[in-house]
Amino acid sequence: MVCYLFHFDFSCPLGFQGSIESRNSSSESNTDLFTVIPNPANSTFILNLLDFLSDQIFDIELVDMVGKLILHEELNGIQTIVDISSLPEVLYSIRIIKNDKVLATEKLVIMH
Repeated sequence: MVCYLFHFDFSCPLGFQGSIESRNSSSESNTDLFTVIPNPANSTFILNLLDFLSDQIFDIELVDMVGKLILHEELNGIQTIVDISSLPEVLYSIRIIKNDKVLATEKLVIMH
């Protein structure tokens, strides 16, 4: 059985850094999967995946705090710029998804 624990580093100078920790009976690992800059964001934010993930395809979802899906995009490569200029100023959750499984989440604050 694999259990995932999510960690956030709020001291990151330009944004939050999301990570995922996988725990099972045989090993323990901690991998920082992505960063979001800037956070708080104004009109766009940049999502940076780690280099070793660059050859994989992921989905990104932006969900409001009620759970409503606001944005869904496919990630190709290690860096994606997301336009959020039309979204209201609230707190959102960013989800990184692969094969219909949420790998990591992170909070995003939008301030215009």
